[in-house]
Amino acid sequence: MGNSRTADKFVVRMPDGVRARVDAAAQLDHTSMNTFVVQAIEEKLARAKRQELLLDALEQAASGIHSARVQAAPRLIGWRTADYLEETNDHKVASNWAPNVAVLPIFEGDTITKLPNVPVEVSPC
Repeated sequence: MGNSRTADKFVVRMPDGVRARVDAAAQLDHTSMNTFVVQAIEEKLARAKRQELLLDALEQAASGIHSARVQAAPRLIGWRTADYLEETNDHKVASNWAPNVAVLPIFEGDTITKLPNVPVEVSPC
């Protein structure tokens, strides 16, 4: 980010109670509210990009495109719960989460994952 005096600034109007929730969450993460909000925005933007990549890969697979010109879709390397609290590259653990918690795929190159870029072996269910 560089010098905070020259960094872009943006005023955010929060609904009642949201500021207190952000403050509490930032304290739990041992970080500033600003850092927490910037990370939340980065995660939201990354999630949108992952969704776009996933939809593109599904569309290509459905249409049978196998051209050398088409970039390969990123490899699936793990799963993340919807609230970003836990990550795993264990297919069985992710399957056990599914009934109770929304599980999101993590693709190779994901900037917010803590998992290494290793392939996940998925056995047929």
